[in-house]
Amino acid sequence: MGPEELVIHELQRSQWLSGEEIARNQRPLLERMLRHAATQTDFYPGRLAALFHGGDPNSCAIDWSRWIEVPVLRRADAIDHLEGMKAKSVPDDSGDIRQGESSGSTGRPLRHLRSSLAVVFGNCLLERIYELFDINLSGSLAHITLDKQRICAYPDGGRFKRWNFHSPDAALYVLDINASPVEKLDWLQRMRPDHVMTYPETLREVAEIVKGRGEELRFQTFISTGEVLKPDTRDTISETFSCRVIDIYGAREIGPIAFQCPDADSYHVCAEALIFELLDDDDQPAAPGRYGRIVVTSLYNFAMPFIRYDIGDYAVARMEPCVCGRGLPALDQIAGRTRNMFVMPDGSRKRLRGALVVEASKYLPYRQIQFVQTGVGAIEVRYVPDASGVAPDLEMMRALLQREFHNDVEVVLLPVDRIERGEGMKIEQFISLVATA
Repeated sequence: MGPEELVIHELQRSQWLSGEEIARNQRPLLERMLRHAATQTDFYPGRLAALFHGGDPNSCAIDWSRWIEVPVLRRADAIDHLEGMKAKSVPDDSGDIRQGESSGSTGRPLRHLRSSLAVVFGNCLLERIYELFDINLSGSLAHITLDKQRICAYPDGGRFKRWNFHSPDAALYVLDINASPVEKLDWLQRMRPDHVMTYPETLREVAEIVKGRGEELRFQTFISTGEVLKPDTRDTISETFSCRVIDIYGAREIGPIAFQCPDADSYHVCAEALIFELLDDDDQPAAPGRYGRIVVTSLYNFAMPFIRYDIGDYAVARMEPCVCGRGLPALDQIAGRTRNMFVMPDGSRKRLRGALVVEASKYLPYRQIQFVQTGVGAIEVRYVPDASGVAPDLEMMRALLQREFHNDVEVVLLPVDRIERGEGMKIEQFISLVATA
């Protein structure tokens, strides 16, 4: 059994530990990372000083009661302080250093470094998820993603091997996400993969074409990444392609963060690799049952430590232990980014229901739709009209959004030729310009 297989075997065991046991296992890993960041970077000594009472991070005991005093790391901080966050030296067991860049869907792309230890551990976490869902690891995987090296363009894409540890000869097909939906469909029809991985709204566009043409395309599994998976999108993809849908939540600079529970309607945090917090807008722990900002600390990325890093997304913790019995922290919902949360008149944020997209189709015949909050009391509904020729019902759309939002909301319907993707080539169905102002 190789080192990766040993890690995967341990991960299969550790998910069943109690929450207290998992927290105890995290503590020495976190301590090692904090001492490393405080001594090997220029960025963290001052930010972590409270934990060491201003003493020598190499030898002082850590005051865990002051963890909440460690400043939250914003994305802008990481972008502006790249050089200061880089470690001057790394432990021998952390491996070589790999460079990466986030999609930039929230603004400026984030350049980052990751220790190969963190990358490999993240891949082991993915493998655990595949095994939990009994995915055929010898089958082929088609991955539609942003191709920054420009070697996987349509029509051929790229052909590789080994997308998992178990089957080194398993075929991996990669296509640049900039291909049109029709081109993506053509490519998938030619590749005939067993599994597909991409953004959910990307595959939904393909599904709509398949349904419109009355064609058939089937595969075993869809692995959803990179966007919030809405219930109606899950149903459309599952029904169109006769496949299972598995949702994995993560970030390029961190790796896998949470995954859909195979036994319940919840998500589990990958707590073996990170410290996970949900904070309110004052950087205090979010109240039970309320949305909180996802803040994580990577336990294995010694090349560029991310300590109390605000991902930019919101989630709700599960109030009760998951019925599956796993000790990993559980989430009820992952709501997406701040700009996807609408601002209410009292200043609070609200995530509009994914089902709203389906309900809107009763009054607004569309092929694509996007809800944009342009003011606290104003919503612009951008839509690509379908070919039915049926006129939109503004009054019913206004009533629908008033029930969802508040009674005084003004609604504007705006037909467009297409819904523009963000910088990360993602389609956002809910955008608040107020939340990002």
